[in-house]
Amino acid sequence: MRIYLISFILLSVISKIYCFLDGHPEGRGGQESVQVNDRIYYMGGSRLIRSLKRYNLSDEVFYLDLSSLFNTANPPFTDLTDGKMLYGNEKGIAVLGGSSRSDIYLVGGTQVNLSTINWNVTNQTINWNVTDQFIYIYKTVPNTWTKLQQGVKGTQPSRRRSTSTVIKPNGTIYIFGGRVEQDMGSSTLMLYNDLYEFDTIQLSWKQITASYAPSPRSHSTATLLPNGKIIYIGGVSQDAVGSQTNLIIMTEIQIFDTNSLSWSTRTASSSSLIQPRVGHTAVLTSDNNSIIVMGGTSSYQLSQTTVYPNLMKLDISSEPYQYSELKPSGINPPPPLSYHSANIYSDYMIIAFGNITNDVTDSTETNSKVYLLYVPCLTWESTFNPGRSDCKNNQKPPNPPNLNIIIGCSIAVVVVITGIILCVKFRRNIFECFDSDHGNNGSIDTIDRDLPNEQPT
Repeated sequence: MRIYLISFILLSVISKIYCFLDGHPEGRGGQESVQVNDRIYYMGGSRLIRSLKRYNLSDEVFYLDLSSLFNTANPPFTDLTDGKMLYGNEKGIAVLGGSSRSDIYLVGGTQVNLSTINWNVTNQTINWNVTDQFIYIYKTVPNTWTKLQQGVKGTQPSRRRSTSTVIKPNGTIYIFGGRVEQDMGSSTLMLYNDLYEFDTIQLSWKQITASYAPSPRSHSTATLLPNGKIIYIGGVSQDAVGSQTNLIIMTEIQIFDTNSLSWSTRTASSSSLIQPRVGHTAVLTSDNNSIIVMGGTSSYQLSQTTVYPNLMKLDISSEPYQYSELKPSGINPPPPLSYHSANIYSDYMIIAFGNITNDVTDSTETNSKVYLLYVPCLTWESTFNPGRSDCKNNQKPPNPPNLNIIIGCSIAVVVVITGIILCVKFRRNIFECFDSDHGNNGSIDTIDRDLPNEQPT
């Protein structure tokens, strides 16, 4: 009993400590991140308490400044102590919306009220204090949290976590799937396959009903393309409520078209086996032709194993989509990670935090560092330089439409013209030989009659 009491006190104390050590946030996984102009805001996440082999949730908010050059040994984080979250949170999704495009909308996630957290000493379980509120809004100016107020139209979906969520430039959020289980206050594991949109300008909910919707699933990444299509990769699915989940193969690509409101499926090709996964990230490159998929794990809790390939590219410039493994050079690569953050800014893929996966023992380490992949050169870097532009000229430009047809037709025209020239020249040589041998200025008709089967070669 004494050990349990000490554990309770330790958990409560650690839960309420604002863990910014020497200007650097503590390692964590499952945090939310979103880019706002030249900043990346991070919020929440779960931090490992090694002595208890448990995770506790964070209510921190802080940002990484991308406005100037910095080294990853000392990334310029700013602690927004006054902007702490209303609850400890993890595995939600943060998007930038609203009429001013400066408000962060936090969608779903596991929530715990850190001021009233209840630790059950008898069976060492947390009685989760959850709310029905599905979306919270963070005002970056003046760094305050609000809830959706009265006047919101429509009916919001039931609260859940691990959704696949994106927002369009017009301020409409698309929320697909997700799950509830014990850490959401549910005794039954349940995955969803419903799709909702929330208009952050008009403040209205709408459920979208479309044929060929995927099976219920969670943990799939969602990537919005400029043409309005959303690409969903990986995650887990469920055959029936309460049943165990199944990992989704990575070559199964689900697509929702926000313009036609329709679902479709593509099968990507790959020259090597790709392990299915959860906790991975997927970011669209600056040229809009590829999605970089990084990390993840095929397991849960403390047994988060590394998946392979750990870093790859999905080429979406043509069909079928094609996976290829990426092997960047450089001396500062990250460890294998899951539930990390990845954002693209100024051609850098910025990776932060996450659980360090392990194939041998329990994954009992979280990452507190920032890593940089400079995409044009495909190199791991230790210095962030927002004005950098090298390697871009070495990238091959996309082939124009029907280039192979144009080349083929050009070759055919050249062959035909060459044939005609050779034919005329051959016939002329025959005339000259005939006149020379016979002393005859015979006409073409005479020659044709004398050489009826002669053809140019």
